[in-house]
Amino acid sequence: SGTTANVIIISGRILTCANVGDSRCILATIESKSPKFNKTNSLESDDTDNSEWKCIVLSRDHKPELENERNRILSFGGRVEALFDTETNRQLGPFRVWLKDENVPGLAMSRSLGDEVARKAGVVCDPEIREIELEQQDKFIVQASDGIWEFMSNKDVIDIVIPYWRSNDPTGA
Repeated sequence: SGTTANVIIISGRILTCANVGDSRCILATIESKSPKFNKTNSLESDDTDNSEWKCIVLSRDHKPELENERNRILSFGGRVEALFDTETNRQLGPFRVWLKDENVPGLAMSRSLGDEVARKAGVVCDPEIREIELEQQDKFIVQASDGIWEFMSNKDVIDIVIPYWRSNDPTGA
């Protein structure tokens, strides 16, 4: 079996995110609701009390049901199917990648590093790369595996981290 990778490189104000698999990276940024001026009539630059938090998704989860991922897997002769309960005809869990004539590997992501069996079914290790220029309103980055993202939304994660960011306690989050 293989693994995922989500790598961030920051050089100056340029952030580059490379992703393979179902780990995800998000950037929390703030947008002021209305401008606020200080005593010297200068615009306050970091007014987090009068702001709206926004999530910028820096990587996408490589799931086999995504159209371009599914098409590649099918072109390699793999299958994309979810498990089903035959008694209730209900889907059990996520879509998975399978070899054409075997119920292996059953991988729930469409890109992976080091999975030789999944490679035969069209799972690739090519990263998707996104580059952005960081701005003053960009405040923190969260990288996590599917163990977080399967159970929490991007907004939930940001809401948990905000108080720790405000108190300058990154390890507390």
